[in-house]
Formats: sequence, structure tokens, C-alpha cells
Amino acid sequence: MQGMELYKLVHSMSSAEKRFFKMHSQSRSKPEELSYLRLFDLLNGQKSYDPLAIKNAFANEGYSKYLSWAQNNLFSLLLESERIYCHKKEVRYQLDAFLQDIRFLVQRKIFSKSEKLIKKALQMAKKYDQQQIVIELLEISRLLLMEQQQRGYEAKVLGINEEIKIFAERFNAKVLLENLYRELVLASRITTQMRKAKLEESFGALLESPLLRDRSALQSFYAIHFYDLIHATYYHLAGEFEQALSYHESLFQHWEENAVMIAADYNLYQRVLNNYLTGCQMTNRFDVFEEVLPKFFLSLAKSPNDAAEGFQLSLIH
Repeated sequence: MQGMELYKLVHSMSSAEKRFFKMHSQSRSKPEELSYLRLFDLLNGQKSYDPLAIKNAFANEGYSKYLSWAQNNLFSLLLESERIYCHKKEVRYQLDAFLQDIRFLVQRKIFSKSEKLIKKALQMAKKYDQQQIVIELLEISRLLLMEQQQRGYEAKVLGINEEIKIFAERFNAKVLLENLYRELVLASRITTQMRKAKLEESFGALLESPLLRDRSALQSFYAIHFYDLIHATYYHLAGEFEQALSYHESLFQHWEENAVMIAADYNLYQRVLNNYLTGCQMTNRFDVFEEVLPKFFLSLAKSPNDAAEGFQLSLIH
């Protein structure tokens, strides 16, 4: 089981991720400790998982002892390497790095530099609709104001309190809508005989949520995403494909109007495009393919796993 999971993990990596892993690992290991890199190369070279070939490759070293050690180390180092690699690319990782630096500086009472980093991180978090991080950064700002107690700090604290309320409402809306979507998906994963009754029961409860009454009242990018996705999923499960398509189209337009989010969350954008194309296929709207299909393949090419596209698609299908 562990060998197959390692195989899947290695083949899900892009060529850039693989290069970074090998450079990172070689720089921190002694030559005699590199058996896990040999295991990586063996797995990477296999077109399908072949445990016997792996066993034979490690036969001269004492199979059970060295292979088990190499597998455990490879797993740990792949995860470590990916964390470091993603820090340079992913918005969430960059914001987490900001938070770590800010907490450290605040703890050491380096307030001026802390405030500069908070301002920069806040701009980034708001731009990419990361309300939870916005709230945490605002709370740190409030702490600094109360710690320093400079002239007029009381009014600034009250202003931050109001801003926290606004972002807390947006974050709660996103979380609640995502939970409603998960409940709907869960309700659909039952036997065919029970599906209709359970689906109607679930959607009836969903409709009672104030969050689903007015799309225009939602202030969060992700809240609107889940609003459209909930409706599209329900109508698709109910067999009302034209109605489902109207929400998939609305969701697609929502992402197109917020292009900065596409760059920040390619994996989710890919699913939006894939669902939209599926809806178009089921309703014979093939005219849409000319516009959307190139975007789908472009999103795959720009994703972190661009070199693993073929393998990933084989897993999907």
C-alpha cells in the first residue's frame, strides 16, 4: 500500500517539483543516506507500479530493512520539499510565511517592521479573499495599537473592531455555504431508491438558509462560488440539466470576472471549467466548447502539476 501511494505521489509531481526535490534532498544528506533517492528514481521511471522490480533493486542491501527505511524517508522528504517549494508560489503559503514573520517580530517587540509586514500581508489577503487571515492580521494590528497606546489609538481600535466584524461575516458565509454544499453532496451519495426523497429533504433545508436567498448580498468571492455550486449540483442531481447549466455558466462568469483568483486557485478553477463543459455536453451546448475548452487545457498547463497532466487525467477517468 505504501509503495503504491509513493508511486502516485511521485507521478503527480511536475518536472520542476521533481528537480527541486532532488536538489533539496542531495544538499542535506550524506552519500550513504541516499537510498531513498534511488527509490525515487525507480518509482519515477516506472510506467506502472512494479513492486517486484523495487524489491529486486534493494535485494543486495537487505530488502526489508533498507526498503522500509527508504520508503518512510522518501514520504517525509517529499512532503517537506513540497512545503518549501510551495512557499514560493502559493498565495496561502506566502500568507502563512508572513504570519510567522509577523508573530516573531511582535514577540520580540519589533513593532515598526511588524506594521509594515502587516500592511503588505493585509493587501494580499484581501486581494485573494482570505478572510480568516485578514481577521488574524487585524487582530495583531489591534494588539500592537493597544500595546503602544499612541495618541488616538482608541479610535483606530474601534475601526479595526468594525472591520473584523465585516470580514467575520464574510468568512462565516463562506464556511456555512461550503458546509451546505458538502451536505448536499453527501445526501446524493446514497442508493438510487432513496435519492429523490433525501435530495428534496436536504435541499428544502438548504433553502431555509438566508445565505441562499440573495446572491447579490454575498460579499465573498468564495461564498458566491458555493452559492452557484450548490444550485448547480442540486439541479444536476435532480436531472434538471438545463437549470444546472445556468448555474455552471454563472459560476464560470464569476471566475472570469475575477481573473486574479484564477491564478491563485487553479485547481478549483479547473473543476469549475470541467463541470461547465460536462453540463454543456449533457445539454448539447457544444458551441460553448470553442471558448471554454482552450481555457481548460491552459489551466492544466499552468497548474503546478503541468508535467503530470496525463497521469492526473488517467486518475480522473
